[in-house]
Amino acid sequence: MYYLYHVNGLNYIEMRDGMSFGRNSGTKNFPEDHKMSGEHCRFKVAGDIVYVEDLSSKNKTSLDRIQLIPNKPTEFHLLAVLELGQQRFILTDHNLTLEEVNNILSGQNGHVSARIDVAKILQEKHDRLVSEIDHLQESHQKLNAQLIDKKFKLADAKKCIIGLAKDTELELKRLEEEKAKILNSIVTKEDQLQMMIKTLTKDTEVLAGQLEKLRAEIEAKKKKVNK
Repeated sequence: MYYLYHVNGLNYIEMRDGMSFGRNSGTKNFPEDHKMSGEHCRFKVAGDIVYVEDLSSKNKTSLDRIQLIPNKPTEFHLLAVLELGQQRFILTDHNLTLEEVNNILSGQNGHVSARIDVAKILQEKHDRLVSEIDHLQESHQKLNAQLIDKKFKLADAKKCIIGLAKDTELELKRLEEEKAKILNSIVTKEDQLQMMIKTLTKDTEVLAGQLEKLRAEIEAKKKKVNK
Protein backbone atom coordinates (compact mmCIF):
# COMPACT_ATOMS: atom_id res chain seq x y z
CA MET A 1 0.00 0.00 0.00
CA TYR A 2 1.39 3.40 -1.06
CA TYR A 3 0.55 6.86 0.25
CA LEU A 4 1.20 10.40 -0.88
CA TYR A 5 2.38 12.58 1.95
CA HIS A 6 1.01 16.07 1.27
CA VAL A 7 3.76 18.39 2.49
CA ASN A 8 1.49 21.47 2.37
CA GLY A 9 -1.43 19.86 4.19
CA LEU A 10 0.64 17.58 6.46
CA ASN A 11 -1.67 14.66 5.70
CA TYR A 12 -1.64 11.36 3.82
CA ILE A 13 -3.57 10.46 0.66
CA GLU A 14 -4.00 6.77 -0.11
CA MET A 15 -2.58 5.97 -3.54
CA ARG A 16 -5.10 4.40 -5.93
CA ASP A 17 -4.84 3.38 -9.57
CA GLY A 18 -6.38 5.99 -11.89
CA MET A 19 -6.42 8.72 -9.23
CA SER A 20 -5.93 12.26 -10.61
CA PHE A 21 -5.21 15.70 -9.14
CA GLY A 22 -6.40 19.08 -10.42
CA ARG A 23 -7.59 22.52 -9.43
CA ASN A 24 -11.26 21.77 -10.10
CA SER A 25 -11.33 18.35 -11.76
CA GLY A 26 -10.10 14.88 -10.86
CA THR A 27 -10.13 12.68 -7.76
CA LYS A 28 -8.50 15.29 -5.53
CA ASN A 29 -9.07 19.03 -6.07
CA PHE A 30 -7.06 22.04 -4.95
CA PRO A 31 -9.33 25.00 -5.86
CA GLU A 32 -7.16 27.63 -4.15
CA ASP A 33 -4.02 26.67 -6.09
CA HIS A 34 -4.24 28.88 -9.20
CA LYS A 35 -0.97 27.53 -10.58
CA MET A 36 -2.52 24.09 -10.96
CA SER A 37 -4.42 23.18 -14.11
CA GLY A 38 -8.03 22.01 -14.04
CA GLU A 39 -6.92 18.35 -14.26
CA HIS A 40 -3.18 18.42 -13.74
CA CYS A 41 -1.84 14.87 -13.42
CA ARG A 42 -2.91 11.24 -13.17
CA PHE A 43 -1.49 8.24 -11.28
CA LYS A 44 -1.26 4.60 -12.29
CA VAL A 45 -0.45 1.67 -9.97
CA ALA A 46 0.86 -1.48 -11.66
CA GLY A 47 1.73 -4.06 -9.05
CA ASP A 48 4.51 -2.53 -6.91
CA ILE A 49 5.26 0.27 -9.39
CA VAL A 50 3.61 3.70 -9.33
CA TYR A 51 3.52 5.98 -12.36
CA VAL A 52 2.64 9.66 -12.61
CA GLU A 53 1.57 11.38 -15.86
CA ASP A 54 1.40 15.10 -16.55
CA LEU A 55 -1.84 15.86 -18.42
CA SER A 56 -0.42 18.70 -20.55
CA SER A 57 -0.68 21.08 -17.60
CA LYS A 58 0.10 24.77 -18.08
CA ASN A 59 2.74 25.02 -15.35
CA LYS A 60 4.05 21.46 -15.79
CA THR A 61 4.69 18.72 -13.23
CA SER A 62 8.09 18.06 -11.66
CA LEU A 63 9.46 14.89 -10.09
CA ASP A 64 12.53 15.54 -7.97
CA ARG A 65 12.76 19.00 -9.69
CA ILE A 66 12.80 17.42 -13.15
CA GLN A 67 9.89 18.35 -15.39
CA LEU A 68 7.87 15.44 -16.71
CA ILE A 69 7.24 14.98 -20.41
CA PRO A 70 3.49 15.66 -20.93
CA ASN A 71 1.24 12.64 -21.42
CA LYS A 72 4.08 10.19 -20.74
CA PRO A 73 3.76 8.05 -17.60
CA THR A 74 6.94 8.28 -15.50
CA GLU A 75 7.89 5.91 -12.72
CA PHE A 76 7.30 7.48 -9.31
CA HIS A 77 9.90 6.07 -6.91
CA LEU A 78 9.46 5.80 -3.16
CA LEU A 79 10.39 9.02 -1.32
CA ALA A 80 10.60 11.00 -4.55
CA VAL A 81 9.13 14.53 -4.37
CA LEU A 82 6.30 15.44 -6.75
CA GLU A 83 5.54 19.11 -7.44
CA LEU A 84 2.47 20.43 -9.25
CA GLY A 85 1.23 23.98 -8.90
CA GLN A 86 2.13 25.04 -5.37
CA GLN A 87 1.65 21.56 -3.93
CA ARG A 88 4.36 19.07 -2.99
CA PHE A 89 3.92 15.36 -2.32
CA ILE A 90 6.23 12.52 -1.23
CA LEU A 91 5.49 8.91 -2.19
CA THR A 92 5.83 6.57 0.80
CA ASP A 93 4.69 3.20 2.07
CA HIS A 94 4.92 4.14 5.76
CA ASN A 95 4.35 7.07 8.09
CA LEU A 96 7.10 9.62 7.64
CA THR A 97 8.53 11.51 10.58
CA LEU A 98 9.02 15.26 10.35
CA GLU A 99 12.77 14.69 10.35
CA GLU A 100 12.51 12.34 7.37
CA VAL A 101 10.38 14.87 5.47
CA ASN A 102 12.92 17.61 6.13
CA ASN A 103 15.77 15.31 5.06
CA ILE A 104 14.01 14.47 1.81
CA LEU A 105 13.15 18.08 0.99
CA SER A 106 16.62 19.34 1.91
CA GLY A 107 18.03 17.09 -0.82
CA GLN A 108 16.42 19.26 -3.54
CA ASN A 109 19.32 21.42 -4.80
CA GLY A 110 18.83 22.28 -8.44
CA HIS A 111 18.32 19.01 -10.32
CA VAL A 112 19.92 16.85 -7.61
CA SER A 113 17.55 13.98 -6.87
CA ALA A 114 15.86 14.04 -3.51
CA ARG A 115 16.47 10.31 -3.40
CA ILE A 116 20.14 10.77 -2.52
CA ASP A 117 19.09 10.47 1.15
CA VAL A 118 16.66 7.61 0.60
CA ALA A 119 19.16 4.81 1.24
CA LYS A 120 20.34 6.50 4.40
CA ILE A 121 16.81 7.09 5.66
CA LEU A 122 15.74 3.54 4.86
CA GLN A 123 18.89 2.14 6.46
CA GLU A 124 18.33 4.20 9.60
CA LYS A 125 14.71 3.03 9.76
CA HIS A 126 15.84 -0.55 9.13
CA ASP A 127 18.45 -0.27 11.89
CA ARG A 128 15.82 1.11 14.29
CA LEU A 129 13.44 -1.73 13.45
CA VAL A 130 16.20 -4.33 13.87
CA SER A 131 17.13 -2.78 17.21
CA GLU A 132 13.51 -2.80 18.32
CA ILE A 133 13.11 -6.42 17.19
CA ASP A 134 16.29 -7.41 19.06
CA HIS A 135 15.01 -5.63 22.16
CA LEU A 136 11.63 -7.35 21.86
CA GLN A 137 13.30 -10.74 21.37
CA GLU A 138 15.53 -10.13 24.38
CA SER A 139 12.48 -9.12 26.46
CA HIS A 140 10.63 -12.19 25.18
CA GLN A 141 13.54 -14.46 26.18
CA LYS A 142 13.70 -12.91 29.65
CA LEU A 143 9.94 -13.25 30.12
CA ASN A 144 10.08 -16.82 28.84
CA ALA A 145 12.92 -17.65 31.27
CA GLN A 146 10.97 -16.08 34.13
CA LEU A 147 7.88 -18.03 33.12
CA ILE A 148 9.82 -21.33 33.05
CA ASP A 149 11.36 -20.53 36.45
CA LYS A 150 7.94 -19.77 37.91
CA LYS A 151 6.57 -23.00 36.43
CA PHE A 152 9.35 -25.00 38.12
CA LYS A 153 8.78 -23.19 41.41
CA LEU A 154 5.06 -23.79 41.13
CA ALA A 155 5.67 -27.49 40.42
CA ASP A 156 7.98 -27.72 43.46
CA ALA A 157 5.43 -25.95 45.63
CA LYS A 158 2.72 -28.29 44.35
CA LYS A 159 4.86 -31.33 45.20
CA CYS A 160 5.54 -29.88 48.65
CA ILE A 161 1.83 -29.28 49.25
CA ILE A 162 0.98 -32.81 48.08
CA GLY A 163 3.69 -34.22 50.37
CA LEU A 164 2.42 -32.21 53.34
CA ALA A 165 -1.13 -33.33 52.61
CA LYS A 166 -0.05 -36.98 52.56
CA ASP A 167 1.97 -36.56 55.77
CA THR A 168 -0.98 -34.82 57.42
CA GLU A 169 -3.34 -37.59 56.30
CA LEU A 170 -1.00 -40.27 57.67
CA GLU A 171 -0.60 -38.39 60.96
CA LEU A 172 -4.37 -38.01 61.32
CA LYS A 173 -4.80 -41.72 60.63
CA ARG A 174 -2.16 -42.56 63.24
CA LEU A 175 -3.85 -40.28 65.79
CA GLU A 176 -7.23 -41.87 65.05
CA GLU A 177 -5.74 -45.33 65.57
CA GLU A 178 -4.07 -44.18 68.78
CA LYS A 179 -7.36 -42.67 69.96
CA ALA A 180 -9.17 -45.95 69.21
CA LYS A 181 -6.54 -47.89 71.17
CA ILE A 182 -6.87 -45.54 74.16
CA LEU A 183 -10.67 -45.77 74.08
CA ASN A 184 -10.49 -49.57 73.93
CA SER A 185 -8.01 -49.57 76.79
CA ILE A 186 -10.32 -47.34 78.84
CA VAL A 187 -13.28 -49.61 78.15
CA THR A 188 -11.21 -52.66 79.13
CA LYS A 189 -10.01 -50.96 82.33
CA GLU A 190 -13.59 -49.97 83.20
CA ASP A 191 -14.74 -53.58 82.69
CA GLN A 192 -11.89 -54.84 84.85
CA LEU A 193 -12.68 -52.25 87.52
CA GLN A 194 -16.35 -53.28 87.54
CA MET A 195 -15.32 -56.90 87.96
CA MET A 196 -13.01 -55.96 90.87
CA ILE A 197 -15.79 -53.96 92.51
CA LYS A 198 -18.19 -56.91 92.21
CA THR A 199 -15.54 -59.28 93.60
CA LEU A 200 -14.75 -56.97 96.53
CA THR A 201 -18.42 -56.47 97.22
CA LYS A 202 -18.99 -60.24 97.32
CA ASP A 203 -15.93 -60.76 99.50
CA THR A 204 -17.09 -57.99 101.84
CA GLU A 205 -20.47 -59.63 102.19
CA VAL A 206 -18.86 -63.00 102.96
CA LEU A 207 -16.58 -61.40 105.55
CA ALA A 208 -19.51 -59.57 107.10
CA GLY A 209 -21.39 -62.87 107.42
CA GLN A 210 -18.40 -64.56 108.98
CA LEU A 211 -17.93 -61.62 111.38
CA GLU A 212 -21.56 -61.79 112.43
CA LYS A 213 -21.28 -65.53 113.02
CA LEU A 214 -18.12 -64.99 115.07
CA ARG A 215 -19.88 -62.38 117.22
CA ALA A 216 -22.73 -64.81 117.87
CA GLU A 217 -20.30 -67.51 118.96
CA ILE A 218 -18.54 -65.09 121.32
CA GLU A 219 -21.85 -64.07 122.91
CA ALA A 220 -22.83 -67.68 123.39
CA LYS A 221 -19.55 -68.49 125.13
CA LYS A 222 -19.96 -65.43 127.42
CA LYS A 223 -23.32 -66.67 128.53
CA LYS A 224 -21.94 -70.10 129.44
CA VAL A 225 -19.16 -68.56 131.46
CA ASN A 226 -21.57 -66.39 133.47
CA LYS A 227 -23.68 -69.37 134.54
